[in-house]
Amino acid sequence: MVEVHDGPPMDGFSVPLRLHNLLLALAGRIDDSALTEARELIARAHIDEAVELTTGTLIAGRIPVSSAEQRELALVLEMSRSDATLANDLLVDEAEPVNTHRFSGENSPEFGIAEALDRTLQVLPDVRSVHAVWRNTPAGSVPGALPQRVVLVELGPEGNPPAVAFRVDTALRRAGIHSVVEVSGPGVAHSEYHQAASAAASPAWVTGSTTSSASSFRPDPVVKPPAPVTPEPVAESGSRHSMRSSSTTAAPPEPVAPVVPIVSPPPAPEPPRKARSE
Repeated sequence: MVEVHDGPPMDGFSVPLRLHNLLLALAGRIDDSALTEARELIARAHIDEAVELTTGTLIAGRIPVSSAEQRELALVLEMSRSDATLANDLLVDEAEPVNTHRFSGENSPEFGIAEALDRTLQVLPDVRSVHAVWRNTPAGSVPGALPQRVVLVELGPEGNPPAVAFRVDTALRRAGIHSVVEVSGPGVAHSEYHQAASAAASPAWVTGSTTSSASSFRPDPVVKPPAPVTPEPVAESGSRHSMRSSSTTAAPPEPVAPVVPIVSPPPAPEPPRKARSE
């Protein structure tokens, strides 16, 4: 039985979900770009490439992992038919990782997220909530620009974390919102990184809402058009021509004598001729 961050056992999870949960535990320690790329590979069913990318990033950056995380990576490498011996090159440190990241909910990290995810959240099953927060500290050996927006998505038991992470990230990028998407499902313990991020995050969308209550988006007011004004009829004084024409048309027509048809009487029948006597 393999445990990650002393959380619940991961036996029974599918291989994509095992790797997704492992990436969730490595968030904040591994590069944001590597996390996003690995999650996209998982969503596209390229598990071998995703786990090799994750393992290679940890080895190249000399990022410490626990022995449980090392065993989990070795197991996923083996189950995806990759070289499981790559896990032997990982830097193992049993010391509990200390969260050194700083998060902030100021300056509206949730702005525009609800509108960007409106259509996506309508088709994704069992999405419970979406929160957003700014991370003001770098992550991994090759950090990106700061501050970094982190989007936290909570799912119910019917949700698919790898698919939701990919769909949400794609929708946000299409809307021009650069962020790191972290999707948590039931049965997975949150690391100190996610607990600190959730404590400072602002809600962007919750179950049953169509738009964010915290978003500063305001629709334009609806202005009713003025009612049409019907002009009142104005009596005009008629000209002499109109008076003449009206008097002409107003005169009653002269009576016309009825035409009686003339019917000629029918001709009188001829008397019958007498037959000659022989």
